[in-house]
Amino acid sequence: KTIRTSVVGSGLMMSSHIDAEFLGLSKEQAAAWQQKTEREWLLWAEDVNCDAAKTCNFYEFQSLALLSALMSGDCFIALPYIKCPHCPYDLKLNLIEADRVCNPNDPASLDNTILEGVEVGKYGEPVAYWVAKYHPYAVHRPLNDPTQTWKRVYAFSSRSGKRNMLHLMCDVE
Repeated sequence: KTIRTSVVGSGLMMSSHIDAEFLGLSKEQAAAWQQKTEREWLLWAEDVNCDAAKTCNFYEFQSLALLSALMSGDCFIALPYIKCPHCPYDLKLNLIEADRVCNPNDPASLDNTILEGVEVGKYGEPVAYWVAKYHPYAVHRPLNDPTQTWKRVYAFSSRSGKRNMLHLMCDVE
């Protein structure tokens, strides 16, 4: 936890600074835009609705993600858009344990394009992530669903080009 406190501290904070001259805004207009944007950020970041599991606000989520990455060497964060009543923002964060991103039990996946659950392209770039429904070492699975399945999550949206998943990696030596 000492590392977490030293690295994350109080967490990433929004500090908005736009190029008012380029945008053709006065200093007053730029200051008003920046203040409004920071207020909007806080509405999302300080609410547990930013977390798909609704357990952490953004600052708590940062600590959890760092601890998870330190324990496993890496972790994954899916970025789904989920509509939620009483929440104006659909973007959510979904922490996925590193062990759940793994190769599917399929001999075709052993063609060196899927490495530890990360499907890579010609230049080593991430193409997709293979996420197991259950933790591979889970002892207790629902009785009505004992089989393991994988979901292929594309690294980038085909429509917008935005990232669908973040891959946090730690190398502590």
